[in-house]
Amino acid sequence: MIKFLKRKVRQIKRKYNLIKLKLEGDKYKQWFGSKYGGFYVRQEILKKSGQVIVYSCGVGKDISFDKAIMRKYKKCEIYAFDPTPISVKWIEKKWLPKNFHFYPIGISDKNGTEKMYIPKTFDVSYGVFNWNNENKDEIMVEMKTIESIAEDHGHKFVDILKMDIEGSEFVVLNSIDFKKIEFGQILVEFHERFLENGHKVLEKTIAYLEKNDYECFAISDDFEYSFVNKRFKTTEVNK
Repeated sequence: MIKFLKRKVRQIKRKYNLIKLKLEGDKYKQWFGSKYGGFYVRQEILKKSGQVIVYSCGVGKDISFDKAIMRKYKKCEIYAFDPTPISVKWIEKKWLPKNFHFYPIGISDKNGTEKMYIPKTFDVSYGVFNWNNENKDEIMVEMKTIESIAEDHGHKFVDILKMDIEGSEFVVLNSIDFKKIEFGQILVEFHERFLENGHKVLEKTIAYLEKNDYECFAISDDFEYSFVNKRFKTTEVNK
């Protein structure tokens, strides 16, 4: 009962944030992926040619979002990242098309190796925060910044940045130099509940995105946020 009430309070707060952010363009949003692994996307700013680039950070055992994008945009290129051992093994057993590129590395605010805590639940992705006392297992993994990944692949623009990395999203998003890399949309599940003063960290992160011209246009029932690059809201770039 207590967990149910806490969830309801969280839902109310999120819905308040939805209004507070002065959301626009809801009529354009469309859901891609499963109920628990999907996000809202604004299709009208994606390229009609289908040559869409997606960075999918945090795979876990659910690539329904990536599959939905690949079905819709046949020429898209998915770059997926997750160093979680169970996720790596799960991906290795899957038959995936050539345009799905998987890398067993984590996303951080710096390049190098970093301690990672292994989640006990098999359907979640990695995290660098030991927010659950039961998460005792830890390993060292390779980490890269978004900018470094983009430079490695020669990308100056990425259509969609999708992020579900169990609390690390705050450090990563606040460290991105948007002068070096630009996104059409940023889709992220925030885990502020894992952090002390998490609501303040969330507000700071949203403010940083807004400062760099990314505006929230949708929040799902499970609190996945979707941001759109303001530059593309009134510009037809989907030719």
